[in-house]
Amino acid sequence: RCPTLLVWGARDPVVTLQRAGRGAERAIPGSHLVSLDTGHSPFAEDPEGFLASVMPFLERAIAEPSTARNAAAGT
Repeated sequence: RCPTLLVWGARDPVVTLQRAGRGAERAIPGSHLVSLDTGHSPFAEDPEGFLASVMPFLERAIAEPSTARNAAAGT
């Protein structure tokens, strides 16, 4: 019911993008998956890229809370 952003490392050797990342995106209705060219810790390996993905998502969620909730709920 809430907006969900998944930020995944495309080169994560432990929790792979293709299996776990895409699976998480399918399992969470309305979620959005962003992959960065990193390993297991995108926030630490590419902080600028991480923030470039997260900040607009948070700004949209704050600016349009009811729209974001309705989109996540499928209404």
